Amino acid sequence: MANTTTSRTSGVANNVVTHPVGKSQGVHMYLKYTKGGGTRVTITLTFIDPKLNATDEYQPIYFGALMATTPLTIVLDTTGNYRVSIPMALGEETVKASVLFTDGANQALVVDFRNE
Repeated sequence: MANTTTSRTSGVANNVVTHPVGKSQGVHMYLKYTKGGGTRVTITLTFIDPKLNATDEYQPIYFGALMATTPLTIVLDTTGNYRVSIPMALGEETVKASVLFTDGANQALVVDFRNE
């Protein structure tokens, strides 16, 4: 069986989950991961602000130790249910979660969003 990405709340195409946020100041992302025969799954978030450009996607960067920058990437390597709270900048109206399965088959990820 192939690896699969699904969502009960958002559109999915080519392992990318697209969720309209509207005017919410944040969203909660619920992840249900089944590891199957794989190693891990990586989820990368991007945001769209249509006032800047309707199609440009921006990946958030956070400052870590010694001012190094780190893109927001989530790596899961254990079957389970996870919740991630995501703040939204003013004007951002869409969040996308790009999913990359590593090694093996029979992995499944359900990505659901709930607006605040």
